[in-house]
Amino acid sequence: MTKIPEPLHIFGDFNQESYVTAIDIHKSNNGEIFVICGYHNGLISTWLLSTYRCQQQIQLDDHIKDKNIELSPVRSLIYINARQTLVIRLARGNVLLFHFDLNDSKKFYLINHWRTFELTFAKMTSLIDDLFIPYLDPDNSNQINLMHLYQPNVIIKIIAKEKIDHGIIMAIHSFIDSEKFLYNFIAYEDGFLTINKSYFDSNKTIMDSETISSIQIQNEGILHMDYNDCVKQGIACYAPNEVVLWKCSIGNERLIDNSKIKRFTINSESITCCSIRPDGKIFAIGSGDGRIRIFSTKIGRPLAVISYHHESIETLRFTLNLHSNNDGDNLKKYLLFASSQDGSISIWSLYNSDSNL
Repeated sequence: MTKIPEPLHIFGDFNQESYVTAIDIHKSNNGEIFVICGYHNGLISTWLLSTYRCQQQIQLDDHIKDKNIELSPVRSLIYINARQTLVIRLARGNVLLFHFDLNDSKKFYLINHWRTFELTFAKMTSLIDDLFIPYLDPDNSNQINLMHLYQPNVIIKIIAKEKIDHGIIMAIHSFIDSEKFLYNFIAYEDGFLTINKSYFDSNKTIMDSETISSIQIQNEGILHMDYNDCVKQGIACYAPNEVVLWKCSIGNERLIDNSKIKRFTINSESITCCSIRPDGKIFAIGSGDGRIRIFSTKIGRPLAVISYHHESIETLRFTLNLHSNNDGDNLKKYLLFASSQDGSISIWSLYNSDSNL
């Protein structure tokens, strides 16, 4: 393993009696880069990356009048800059849609909300066709629906042809390819990982879905999962400290290649999150001991252990460095944002110039 540099920066509101559980990063129309944070206590804050100063703090319960919405920790969030829209999924299952002007906290108000299935770890991290959010049906833990963000009465149900009960869905990764096929990578509580495929048609209320690949990678539930279609590789993590690195076969179809599955354990009490970098070269695993472990995606080779944080890692987020100018043959520079229960957020630049990963 190579020597790890110091973090580029550490920031956070250390007077808060809470910690960040979700992160998104966006560049505003005037070129400013904002880090948007969701907290365990239902707080939302924005930070200006050029100064690392907090710009806004918004308590969600000040903007929620519906008594049926129970405030709970923020599980995931997505900011849509073009529409000034913040989508938040709470741990208790509610999805909240807010109008949010990054430059004016007074322009923050609830647009809509809907229920999802409560008893799951599945994070809402995908935006389909820039208009739809995948979520679990509130009354059926096996049913994935798509909700239109701006037409709340428009719901698309994805109906699987194969009726196999693998238990509760624990993690989802969804995307549309260039041919308008919707792929759902689904991790279940019985250890199965399946890939479902359907043709995406936003004018339909029901889309048939076909399971094109399915494998039980472990007898226990998969707690965390990520996939990168650039390298057609994914990672799945299950309790307490087991990791499976898997790869889809080469070709138009995305089929799990049984011969390319690699399993290993990490020296930690628990795995709390995982993330693959956008270029697919490395992935990161966060753990309950506060450490972040970096691996080569190609062969699963351990590269580094970051021991900066002293409490559990809550979320990891890779992003393109929006400050850099990636012209000509210059390598793209990626950043890793990590939040911990110690109240801090660290930023790292890791293995951006290593072509031998």
